[in-house]
Amino acid sequence: MISAEDYNYLINNYFLIVYADCLAYLGQKPVEVLIEMESAFMHFSIYSNEKNEEIRAENLQKAYNHIVRATLDCQKLIWLQMHELIEGIYKDPNLRKFCTNSTEQSFLAECNEFFELAKIARRDEINNIGKKPLKSIESYYHLLEKGHSILNSVDCDKKEQFNRYSKFLGIKKNIVELIISFAGGLISGVILMIILGP
Repeated sequence: MISAEDYNYLINNYFLIVYADCLAYLGQKPVEVLIEMESAFMHFSIYSNEKNEEIRAENLQKAYNHIVRATLDCQKLIWLQMHELIEGIYKDPNLRKFCTNSTEQSFLAECNEFFELAKIARRDEINNIGKKPLKSIESYYHLLEKGHSILNSVDCDKKEQFNRYSKFLGIKKNIVELIISFAGGLISGVILMIILGP
């Protein structure tokens, strides 16, 4: 049976922290989380105003479950955002080499650990549905900690400079190819004129 202290503990020690992080990562309030929050607050309101202990306990449990769901939703939304950022660097050998504050091997090992923690978090969530929701939340917490650590090792200034330099090299290459094509066209035109004569 869930107590009001359990409910408050979940909100203050998990949900509020993860919700703030989620807003920072996404830059907006996720609709699915808002729906869960609204449902939780409705059930908590019934719990707070109801006299019948059985109805109170049932509504407190429902409110708690909605906050668990909202917390997990926030964590998964952050994870998806992190995964996209980390995978982008993981798959680009140049970014791995030149834009992180760790060795490439160390960065790859950290990323592989992040990907493995994601599997563990998903497995824990599936195995603990309706049983031990805090275990799932803790698993995602460890996953997100690892993600923060990896993203903190990325030097954003180096990455920005590298991206600008890469664009510059691409433009330079295109200009050189254009000049070579133009020169080749001119030369072939002159040779054709010489061969065909006046």
